[in-house]
Amino acid sequence: MPDAPFSSAADVNTLRARLEKAGQSHLLAFYPGLTPDAQHRLLRQIAQLDLDGLDGLVERYVLKPAPFTLPAKLEPAPYFGADGRVRRGGTPAGTWDRAAAKSAGEALIRAGKVAAFVVAGGQGSRLGFEGPKGCYPATPVTNKTLFEVFGEQILATGKKYGVPVPWYVMTSPLNHEATAAFFREKRFFGLREQDVPGHQDRQAADGREGRGGDEPRRTRGLAQGAAGVGRAGGHEAPRRGADLVLPG
Repeated sequence: MPDAPFSSAADVNTLRARLEKAGQSHLLAFYPGLTPDAQHRLLRQIAQLDLDGLDGLVERYVLKPAPFTLPAKLEPAPYFGADGRVRRGGTPAGTWDRAAAKSAGEALIRAGKVAAFVVAGGQGSRLGFEGPKGCYPATPVTNKTLFEVFGEQILATGKKYGVPVPWYVMTSPLNHEATAAFFREKRFFGLREQDVPGHQDRQAADGREGRGGDEPRRTRGLAQGAAGVGRAGGHEAPRRGADLVLPG
């Protein structure tokens, strides 16, 4: 949905009426105290919400979710050991050709069929860090950030196999600009800028329990996660020839 202009109080009142109808009027609770730029950002986020479909989603997934029946025979998923054996909960369940699997994966990378993906819409608040979580200095000795660790691994993979590996970075309205600035400051960790396409999830925070619009001095956005994976992995990566998107 394109950004909607809000040029008059009437536009805001119209949006306010839609929010009240959907039971989401709390999203504008602190609107009067925001700066003009913050007000506009908040209104743009709210305008992109599917308010008309919200009641149906709450009814279907919250109030009357489909019953879940636990399978009678629930077993651990199989895992493929480095010794070439397949195990399921410690029980042998066959063998696999590790060398052949590695060869197939390397062939996909060399053919430019592999891309990397990371959901990076969150902040590092719970880590005591004010900024994008990917900018947090995570390694104990060199204090490299998570983005640096990922970027160096992707760069090394591209050099090893002689082909650039696209890296899709999904941000949110809360941290998009800070993340983009960090990547520019770090010169994209040696990667080509065109191989690090940033994508921003523009989904405003909402909820029946007042989880959105409850901060008086800033607006927030929530990354859609799986939806972003679908857009990057299902639409944009194939345009570059990538058939396999590996989340990080």
